[in-house]
Amino acid sequence: MVYHSAFSSTTLERACGCALPPIRAASEHTVYPGKDADVVDEAVAFFRANVLFRKFDIHGDGDRLLIYLTLFVNQCLKRLETAKSKVEGQKVMGMFLTEHFAIPGDVGFPLSGILSPPANRNEGERFRAYMKQARSATVEKLLAKCYSPDGSQDKFWFAFSKRKFMNLSL
Repeated sequence: MVYHSAFSSTTLERACGCALPPIRAASEHTVYPGKDADVVDEAVAFFRANVLFRKFDIHGDGDRLLIYLTLFVNQCLKRLETAKSKVEGQKVMGMFLTEHFAIPGDVGFPLSGILSPPANRNEGERFRAYMKQARSATVEKLLAKCYSPDGSQDKFWFAFSKRKFMNLSL
């Protein structure tokens, strides 16, 4: 059974057909998603279960964000495969976060059937700013999970880097 997002409320701000729930500071992230979890906690915690599925029924706008972040976690793990220590991983992810990324409406955006193009430039900029914040928080949370306290790779996380979620990649 695929895990769906708890952030599919209609009261949340939206952009490009995607919910934009608040993201907590990296120091406030929880170990397991629950009552106090945000969307980043949810995406990282559900990644290993959800990546095994080829189909994902969308139950709301929060699920669209969960799909995007799941694909982003997959992309991060692929980049981190070569980084054998947490320090190297931080350098790799620092470079990765500075790269330009496509948003809905851009040429080559892989989720064009799931996320709609922005209605205007302001919506596109709001979506890009939110995703930049979400991507940064996801990387911080993922680095804490993927590397053991001694700085070595956690093989149980990196085993999922070869899986493709919904046969897509960012």
